[in-house]
Amino acid sequence: FWRFSNVSPAGLIKGMESPTSVKSSSKSRIRRTRKDAQIRKALIHEVGGSAMNLLGDRKSVATDSRRPSGIRKPSQRGTSSSVSRTVMGLRPGKAMTIPCTISVQEAARKMGSIRTDSALVLLNGEVCGIITDSDIVRRVVSQGKKASSTPVSVVMTPDPMSLKPTDPAYDALATMVERHFRHMPVLRNKSSIVGLLDINRCLADAIKRNENNAELMKGAFSALNITLEQVCNMSEEALFVYDRDPVIEAAKIMAQKRKNGVLVKDNNKQVVGILTSKDISLRVVAARLMPHSTTVARVMTPHPDTVPTTLTVGGALKQMRSKRYLHLPVADESGHVIGLVDALQLCYIVLKPEIADDQDGLRGVLEG
Repeated sequence: FWRFSNVSPAGLIKGMESPTSVKSSSKSRIRRTRKDAQIRKALIHEVGGSAMNLLGDRKSVATDSRRPSGIRKPSQRGTSSSVSRTVMGLRPGKAMTIPCTISVQEAARKMGSIRTDSALVLLNGEVCGIITDSDIVRRVVSQGKKASSTPVSVVMTPDPMSLKPTDPAYDALATMVERHFRHMPVLRNKSSIVGLLDINRCLADAIKRNENNAELMKGAFSALNITLEQVCNMSEEALFVYDRDPVIEAAKIMAQKRKNGVLVKDNNKQVVGILTSKDISLRVVAARLMPHSTTVARVMTPHPDTVPTTLTVGGALKQMRSKRYLHLPVADESGHVIGLVDALQLCYIVLKPEIADDQDGLRGVLEG
């Protein structure tokens, strides 16, 4: 699904490789996709249920009585008028739950089976923590711990901040931006789970509802017009590792810099791939590989698309949403990769009070 040609309306830089190298890159990406499918197929067989049931959208989950155990559907209580300006108006997604007694490896396998990067952790039926793929990389892989024998309880974030269904929507998102949270559980109480908020999805829904409103794009959503060149200039230099490095070294760099993705270079210092915390969780931990003996080349996403510096934040977020990935390498006019942006970083930029030109308008569209 990665393709190259000249700069397209979607913002992809294509045509940066010879026909022979493009063909080779396509084959390597196809092999990587097939391997991921094989891993998930094995995980689904182990966990139980079907991929379609586990990955169903809100409508199908809400009406499907055969929902697998451990997947909490979002609450459907309240009318649209009464909940539109509350957290429920942000449409919390499904929340996966796991017991605190299982190993990190088991958690990664369960998360990988339904393509999620987080799970709520339960003790005696009550929420006692949350675990994400970033936690797995930073607190287990980077430290050389064995995922198969490390319990979730010592890796999770204990007693996570949570939201109530009646909390104001804008205040909830403001908290997520201020605290740098990607996920926040929505609870009536510790034993009554409503769902899980994902800041990327919340912003994407708000943009989709208002994408034809030019006035809002210039006011409340003015940060969507910032270019990726400006973003790269505001950010630290992109991290990179070499394709022959062991995964544990990549994990250490990601943990030290608190980043969820790194560029991968070959011996000629050419970018040949990208490695993210989600890749490590699925392709290493869930697949039961050893981080210290598995090379980055074996588990990276090879030859990713790059986007031009002239692409806007809004264009990048739209592309990420449609392609279902969270990171994009940014290249200059010569094709040299100068940075790596992630969806969470772009969400923070759009929602930061000091960037949006119309905070009242932003509050309205996020709550409306």
